[in-house]
Amino acid sequence: LQQTPNQLWRHRNAITEYQAWVNYRLAVSQLNLYFDGRQTDNSCRKLASCKGHKETLAHIFWECPCANTCWEALVTHWTGQRCQQHDLAKFKANCMSRSPPKLSSVMQARLQATFTDEVEAYVIEWNRVWWILSSICITVLWIQRNRVTHQQGQVTQQGSKQEFWKTGLQQLRALARRERWHPHTKIQGTRLLLCLGMLARPLQEAPPQGIARRHRR
Repeated sequence: LQQTPNQLWRHRNAITEYQAWVNYRLAVSQLNLYFDGRQTDNSCRKLASCKGHKETLAHIFWECPCANTCWEALVTHWTGQRCQQHDLAKFKANCMSRSPPKLSSVMQARLQATFTDEVEAYVIEWNRVWWILSSICITVLWIQRNRVTHQQGQVTQQGSKQEFWKTGLQQLRALARRERWHPHTKIQGTRLLLCLGMLARPLQEAPPQGIARRHRR
């Protein structure tokens, strides 16, 4: 992934230590795929449709329908454009490296209309949202895999996406609240909170004008 160990571990408290650990271990291909019975059937155990598909890191985090559904949700909300499975391939490097794609023209226009002369600062924050959510997505997919494999849990595509999205939004809101409590991160936390409002907005909804001006200090 062309990243140094320091880059992989650096998280500035935006993600948890466990999330940093999972993403690091994935990057260096050191996540343990062993489970009882793997010698006789190494299929992914998440979905019936995965039967016969060897459980590899690529399958867990990209090829599995559960992974597809989660990444489609992230790309759709972050770009402001509906992402279907056939559109997803061009975002693979961004998802796996957690590096934000080029800002879509749709989202660029939304940010410009909403935050006017502060748009560059909000682009930085929007890119941070991608990094955090992609980190969470990878971790949730790994947790779900372990739950199914080692605890006989069950998962569906829709349930997988809902767990990822709920976890991601909760963590982002908690981070924004924490940052707003500290004077040196108060502005950043406020910007993150406003970005979360855009993230949750339906795709067809037009952005309100001039929000940023009402929150500037």
